[in-house]
Amino acid sequence: VKSNILKDKNYKLEYTRIINNILGWKYSLNSLKSFCYYKRFSEFIDVQNLSNKNFLEIGSGLCNFAMILTCQLEEYTYFCLDLPEMIPNGFQSIKENARNSNEINLFLPNQLNEGLKSKSKKKFIFILPSQLSKLNIPIDGFINHESFAEMNISVVNGYLEQLKNLCKKDSFIFLVNRLSRKTSLDKKNISFPEAYTLFDAYELNWTSKIVKETEKFRRYYMGIERQENIFYIGLKK
Repeated sequence: VKSNILKDKNYKLEYTRIINNILGWKYSLNSLKSFCYYKRFSEFIDVQNLSNKNFLEIGSGLCNFAMILTCQLEEYTYFCLDLPEMIPNGFQSIKENARNSNEINLFLPNQLNEGLKSKSKKKFIFILPSQLSKLNIPIDGFINHESFAEMNISVVNGYLEQLKNLCKKDSFIFLVNRLSRKTSLDKKNISFPEAYTLFDAYELNWTSKIVKETEKFRRYYMGIERQENIFYIGLKK
């Protein structure tokens, strides 16, 4: 921390060089972020009670948080919803990085029915946005980290409306998303708030809040520390 590395505009490259080349660690900022989210999440939700549950994550990416959560569980079904170009990356990430990956069954979008019928104790089912309406399994936990902030508010609330019906009573909703972010691609539309996706515009009245606070991870990440995230956990009413 006392090093001049932190003052250098290339400090992140130098830090990565030290971690990877000198110490030999396989370091990922996104992995660290997911661990931070998980640690705070576990302070409000008893992870030991989440075994044999169904989870849905929208914008699962490389499945960093999914792998951290599920490595604590003996049995689960985890739905990973993402864009078609991202799904192969998430699929490969689990195969290469998940603990005891040989015990996990993975299903791609074209294998949705097979995945739903599978008796596997540990399974990840990758789905496309268009397949969300085809799920007939009640969800015990919903996760979205940062991708809602990239969507128009009407798309976000469209997802939340579907989740209101999919999520079981007392299921958890775990969100980490920007307080506000401009999402309109229309350069002429510069008005506020129409051109922005605001966290407070999320339609979450079907949830009871456990915690809503400014997420602290970004204050340590130079360059985005002023772009505040909101950390939210609620339960389905």
